[in-house]
Amino acid sequence: MKTSRFAITLFFAIFLVSLSLPGVAPLAQAATPDFASSIPRGGQRGTEVSVTFTGNRLDDAVELISHYPGITAKDIKVVDGKKVEATVVIAPDCQLGEHLLRIRCKSGMSYARNFWVSAFPNVAEVEPNDDFAAPQKIDRNVTIEAEAKTEETDYYQVSMKKGERLSVEIEGLRINNIPQNIAIDPYVSIFDKDHNELASADGSAMHKQESILSYLIPADGDYIVEVRDSAYEGRGRYRAHIGTFPRPTAVYPAGGKAGEEVAFAMIGDVAGDYPWKQKLPAVADAGRFGVFAQRDGMSPPSPNVVRISDYGNVLEAEPNDANEQATVAGALPQAMNGILAQAGDIDNFKF
Repeated sequence: MKTSRFAITLFFAIFLVSLSLPGVAPLAQAATPDFASSIPRGGQRGTEVSVTFTGNRLDDAVELISHYPGITAKDIKVVDGKKVEATVVIAPDCQLGEHLLRIRCKSGMSYARNFWVSAFPNVAEVEPNDDFAAPQKIDRNVTIEAEAKTEETDYYQVSMKKGERLSVEIEGLRINNIPQNIAIDPYVSIFDKDHNELASADGSAMHKQESILSYLIPADGDYIVEVRDSAYEGRGRYRAHIGTFPRPTAVYPAGGKAGEEVAFAMIGDVAGDYPWKQKLPAVADAGRFGVFAQRDGMSPPSPNVVRISDYGNVLEAEPNDANEQATVAGALPQAMNGILAQAGDIDNFKF
């Protein structure tokens, strides 16, 4: 026992001495490739996108590695230790939303950074577009790749028809994933051409500080979408999805049994709730799965996340406010689902 204690003491002594040697920790850190960000921050599935990756110690970059299927790279060119250019190939069936990429160098592997896949083509912001009277004109159903600056507002003009849904979803905080970036806290508004504000959003229940906004257009004409930092202070890149896509903000039931097809109700779209059937995977990361529920052939830019478990679903049957009205759940285990629809609503289940 004395020998073991001596060996352990000696090991920690050597370890502490090695940490105290000048330059040991910085040398180890300096050898690691650092992938910081990319421009653009995402691309359209089914396309090839020219992307510039930035960071440090990228002199010997040889490969781009994606954590999920559907993204590869070709024509990788090292410009210098801080910049690598490549053509990113996004498969037609690539999953929408967030992906994680790493740059493999001969000297090591970088940390993972996110890259976003959209159903819409990228459109670059064209400055100046900070004057309401001279907004940047865009087509519907595009993803704007832009940068928000301190005390700046960006305006985009889109033509719409009466009764159409104008939806805006911002990826701001989510895409600025390195400490030295000061990400924007996005705020969005929709105006008519006479500068009347029709709708606005500063954050959302679905994405917290990230704003989403949908509005049913009252008349044919041109409409202006405003994007800015909520306090005019942040700066950083953002992606603004602007189009006629659906945007449900909740889903019911909130999950389902692994491997089964579940009939979901997509809730919160400005054009009304709508049904969607989804086959859930047998296994999912962390027991969660992203549902992209289409409507009129279009999908929202980001998923509604549901839980996956080994339990079957029991849906409440109203009225079930009183014990004697309780929804019969049967034998456990079961996943019991309900909606508290108004103040004072109570759901009872009997098992």
